[in-house]
Amino acid sequence: MSENLVIINEDNSVSDFLSSCASNLKREKFDAFVSAVNIKNYFSDKDYVCVLIDSDKYEQKVFNKCITSIKKYSPNSKILVVSSSIDSDFVKACIENGVYDFVDKDSYFEMLSNRVLNALNVLSAEKRLKVLSIFLNSVNAINLKTGFYKIKALNEAFDELRQLNDIKNGTFIALTINTASKTKVGMNRLAANIKKNIRKTDIVIQGLSKYYLLLPDTSVSGAQVVIEKISFSMGDVKIHSGISKIGLKSFDELEKVLNNSLKSAMINDKLYVTFENENLINDWDNVKPKDKHFKLFERLYNKKLSELIEPLFFRFEKDFAYKLPNAEVSQYSNKIESVFCLKNGFALSEFIIRYDGFAKLNFKIKHQGLDSCENSDETIPLNMLNEKILSKYLKKMYNEFNLG
Repeated sequence: MSENLVIINEDNSVSDFLSSCASNLKREKFDAFVSAVNIKNYFSDKDYVCVLIDSDKYEQKVFNKCITSIKKYSPNSKILVVSSSIDSDFVKACIENGVYDFVDKDSYFEMLSNRVLNALNVLSAEKRLKVLSIFLNSVNAINLKTGFYKIKALNEAFDELRQLNDIKNGTFIALTINTASKTKVGMNRLAANIKKNIRKTDIVIQGLSKYYLLLPDTSVSGAQVVIEKISFSMGDVKIHSGISKIGLKSFDELEKVLNNSLKSAMINDKLYVTFENENLINDWDNVKPKDKHFKLFERLYNKKLSELIEPLFFRFEKDFAYKLPNAEVSQYSNKIESVFCLKNGFALSEFIIRYDGFAKLNFKIKHQGLDSCENSDETIPLNMLNEKILSKYLKKMYNEFNLG
């Protein structure tokens, strides 16, 4: 087994320090001395090592070569640099080459022991993580190509995960590449840019033609920042995403809300869509899963959706397509949002119905490229919705689009 601590030095001048550390860290064998010229031979079969090097003992060129060689032959090692002249340029150059930490010689004896202990603890955690990853791979929980978890594994573990406060207070994201962009680049490019822009504690899950991100202790606005960073990294390749707070939702509910949000983002050509606002999130947190009134609202909305909204949207789609032969007429509905769209060149009109999860529907008519038309935004009680009201809004949108 390789030593825990290796000192790059040309003599045993720090043996007293090592003996002291050995006693504090309760290690029987953990020290080794390696000359700069023997780095390749020593590190070629060792990894996860804490390396201590005194930059004052070597010329800059030799010191840089030592750092480069250690990271080449032992990439998971943690390099600690001891120096009497630590300035911002020196630190920046060292970090770029893979240095883990620094110790100023003025506080050498007070600080070095703690810094070494910290590095060794990090190494132990990383070695344990490597072992755990092997176990996870063996039970088919990880996609071997990307290194991301599989959606099936998240589904099975979700009930336990959401009991953790940082997960419960987190955000769930679904990400995919714009349909037109998929002909130019593959999903691997999105995977690479996700890895660049997330924290170590964030969890990435492999889905079918999409990736899911589970961001602990992250608000919706924080999730939007992450998506914007990923989008910027993708350059001219457009992406779409759906966002949902985790809260008290079961995995099935969470995935449904998330995929509905993603679908809305794709159809409406948005970077991200979330059907949740802070008021809704607070209300949701106070709802018990067996709340009788909530279930009644949910059943009523589902009935309105299947027996009124969807049939009427389909009927008006055929009618408007006949009356507007030069326009694109489209509509879709899911468990949260229903959209009716008229488009002709740069002219676009949308009638959007959004369900708040309880007793109200939000009706919006949005126009783009029609200077003579104004947008409208109203709230309709769920139990008041009928064919007359719904038809009135659809005809209003049609008339404004036609006159605009």
